Amino acid sequence: AEGEPDEGVVAKVIEIVVRHTGYPADFLELDQDLEGELGIDTVKQAEIMGDCRDAFEIPVDESFQLRDHPTLNHMIAYVQGMKGTSEFETAPDPSLAPSAEEEVEDEAISQPAAQEPTTESTVRRWQVEVEEAEAGEPDPVFLKGSHVLITDDNWGVSEALSHKLEAAGVEAVRLMLDPSIVSKIKVEHEAGVDIIRLNPGNEQQLGQLQEHLGDIDVSGVIHLAPLTLTGMAWAEVTNQAQTTMVAHGFFGILQAVDAHLGVRASGIICSVSALDGRHGNGGKRFNPLGAGAHGIVKSYARERERLRCRALDIAPEQLTDPAALAQCILDELEQPGPVEVSIDADGRRWQMCLYDEQLEAEPTRLASDDVWVVSGGGSGVTAACIVGLAEANPDVGAHFALLGRTKLDHGVADLLSADEQTLEARKLAVRERMQRESDGGMVTIVEWEREWSKVTRSLDILRTLEAIEASGNHATYHPCNVIRPKHVNRVFSELSDEVGPVTGIVHGAGMEDSKLLGDKGFEMFAKVMAVKVSGWLTLANAALDHDANLRFVCCFTSIAGRFGNAGQVDYAAANCVLDAEMCRLAVSEDEPRAVAIAWSGWRDVGMATRGSIETVFETAGIETIPVEKGVELFVDEVMCGGRRMVVIAGRLGVLDESESTREPPQRLAPDVAGLLAEPARFPFIDRIVEHDPYETLVSECTLDVQQFPFLSDHAIDGTPYLPGVMALEMFAEAAQLLWPACSLSGFDDVSFGLPVKLVRQKVRARAWFARQDDAHVWVECTLESDLVNKAGEVFGEPRQHHAGTVRLLKQGAEKPVPLIPAVGLPERGVASLPTTFIYERFFHGPRFQAHGGIIAGSSVNGDVGCDGIALMRSELPNGIQFADEPVLLEALPMLIEVGFQNAGMVAMEIDRLQSLPIGIEQVELLQTPEAGGLRVRSVRRAAEADGVTLHDVLIVDADDHPVLALNGVRLKGMAPVEPEMEFKLKRN
Repeated sequence: AEGEPDEGVVAKVIEIVVRHTGYPADFLELDQDLEGELGIDTVKQAEIMGDCRDAFEIPVDESFQLRDHPTLNHMIAYVQGMKGTSEFETAPDPSLAPSAEEEVEDEAISQPAAQEPTTESTVRRWQVEVEEAEAGEPDPVFLKGSHVLITDDNWGVSEALSHKLEAAGVEAVRLMLDPSIVSKIKVEHEAGVDIIRLNPGNEQQLGQLQEHLGDIDVSGVIHLAPLTLTGMAWAEVTNQAQTTMVAHGFFGILQAVDAHLGVRASGIICSVSALDGRHGNGGKRFNPLGAGAHGIVKSYARERERLRCRALDIAPEQLTDPAALAQCILDELEQPGPVEVSIDADGRRWQMCLYDEQLEAEPTRLASDDVWVVSGGGSGVTAACIVGLAEANPDVGAHFALLGRTKLDHGVADLLSADEQTLEARKLAVRERMQRESDGGMVTIVEWEREWSKVTRSLDILRTLEAIEASGNHATYHPCNVIRPKHVNRVFSELSDEVGPVTGIVHGAGMEDSKLLGDKGFEMFAKVMAVKVSGWLTLANAALDHDANLRFVCCFTSIAGRFGNAGQVDYAAANCVLDAEMCRLAVSEDEPRAVAIAWSGWRDVGMATRGSIETVFETAGIETIPVEKGVELFVDEVMCGGRRMVVIAGRLGVLDESESTREPPQRLAPDVAGLLAEPARFPFIDRIVEHDPYETLVSECTLDVQQFPFLSDHAIDGTPYLPGVMALEMFAEAAQLLWPACSLSGFDDVSFGLPVKLVRQKVRARAWFARQDDAHVWVECTLESDLVNKAGEVFGEPRQHHAGTVRLLKQGAEKPVPLIPAVGLPERGVASLPTTFIYERFFHGPRFQAHGGIIAGSSVNGDVGCDGIALMRSELPNGIQFADEPVLLEALPMLIEVGFQNAGMVAMEIDRLQSLPIGIEQVELLQTPEAGGLRVRSVRRAAEADGVTLHDVLIVDADDHPVLALNGVRLKGMAPVEPEMEFKLKRN
């Protein structure tokens, strides 16, 4: 009958759901809510819908929304209606990650966009530091004629900012967050600016704000309320009011304007705190709650990518000049990025970076009097870490008090060794009992799973307790809600009376509920914040009240807080607060060692295993943490002195679009470090990748036109190529660092291979010891680069570009007689053919126009050649070859380039070929000239197969003393000379 579901469609959809969920088919009710009753999160719903589309050949439908299809009946009706049609093109909306309304361990992050998956594990420890960030060219967001909401502060900044915006043609609306407003918002007008007073913790008033704004064009929100916390302590009596002002109110305001911002092509969102001008990464006198607003901004930036978002922390000293600070904020909003920025008292701009920094201290064992309180410690990630710590400290006798909201059921102990079949039978028995006890005999899968989770959590807790006891340490479990001071104080009191004072706290409890800001409930936002933020404060206060002897405290936070993540404004806000608090404690002399560990998602345990999150991580290029590796790194953090803020993660995929990761600090031998202290001598050394003194060395350099402007003048059809002569300079620098006591003498057996074509390219100079005699050391070198795909991932074997042997002269050795080609001396005189004649034929720009013109043709024993003028770097038409001039180049690369160009003119004349160098048999560096007047002679010695010609080159100074000799330069003809460019030199 019309409207009845097709049995074949129903069966196929059920089959797909069973495959994705593992639920028995007969447990699935077609009218049950997919998420609320069946527990199928929106990520998995998207996967199910994708399989349905494939199974029934449904085309992509851009209008499809998961929220419009909340049950299997809705999904089946959609499939049946679309089956066989070709009217639309669809893709199911993947929405976000699953929700969780129970206290669990912390490290979750929801779904970013897709990248290619990778498998090689790179999980490691990253220390969070600040790095100076220079401002770029301003890129203002057009705001004129629109409205910007500004939350009030108590320093006068909002007033100053409002006037500046009004003067620029922007309508400023000041929001005064006032808890005393009881019923309705109050609208006032003062000095040309609208003022709205509202209670930031009142959901109804935030709704009234949305109604009041109506259809006006709201282009942004600048949240200055966190500045009010400057000089205020974070205390239990003020925690709720301060958190509501900084985080809850900001969240509600953004909800009120989200629809306005969603239709704009651009806009601004900015939070401003005054922690320490370093986002809390260096100061010790600040209120960490101010950081919560920044987590909201960083996450919202990923939901509304067209907005200019800024999480700005300023030095408290800047509050003394509100007008200057207002201008500073507006100036910062003209910068394109990054999202998270701080400005210190000197006006310097800083960004947060992750440094690959492994702990090297010897591990310190726990003590027998250690008593640790661990929230969320009964199961999951936190439990795994604590068990690992106990096992790393066998037979110490430390005590771990595990806190959790689960009421431990010792009656399930008989299931500890049960097999899967026994567990499944018990689970079915639970469902049957629930059906008997229910009014209508109906039990949803969500209700069933929630009831069964009490059993599995009890089993997890019992296993955790057993594992800790087996290690020779002790453990107790305490049912406890960490946001309730009465519960926590009872635990601390029991421990103090029965075991001893608490010496350590690990706060691993947390709650996560991933939904876009516009879909997130105000109550859930408050819950997520409370478990993390109020939970920590309750634990810390209990420690003070019970005379704890704290030596170590740790908060488990998340990369969602570090980077922000769509759908997790609350979770990111809470974690940002704890990150800042651990940093504050870590630099305070009278506080315990403190560390915030921002975890990536864990593999096979924790929040990230719920629903389809592991798949989401994989497609986003975010590497999950193997349990063994995560536990190992946690144990190291505890026992080897970790502190402040660290991130435990591998590849960060789409989260690290700002490229915030940094390589590990270099630890080099004193003589090598001493040489590198002279950066002008080593412009092509960014870092040393590998170093075995006197045996091997690998250096790395990132080539880009900004740092190396000469590249723009060595470009073909607009694409820069690394000049071969600069590769020789790279070889020389690497060889001198490998044998620091030697000086550069020359090169042997140079070959120029695959050109280094670049936009922004990392290259490595690989050097290794070859041989030595009484006077010389020979170091073989190659230049290589990696193959990188569009996702930034390295694949395949490195590309080999150029190779050669560097000849070094030992310290104190007498230099042997150099090999100087028998070409005679170049003629003296002025150029008969000017530089314009040469560079009409060559592609080189002003920074690489090292040839000063042709004096005359030459002939040596029947071999033809050319004499010309060689320019020093200081004589080039544009001598700024490097961004950080002055730079010293040991290998005289520009004089070698003159030799190539001079020989190239001969090949162009005689062989009528445009040629490029492919090799040199030997280079002799004879002196470093101090003045101009240099002349060059090249002589064509032979022609080989495939258009290759062989040349010798000599460059002399004004007194005819040899400066540089090139023996056996090989040029390869690449193209015939255009007829109009042919020429003939005069020779005696």
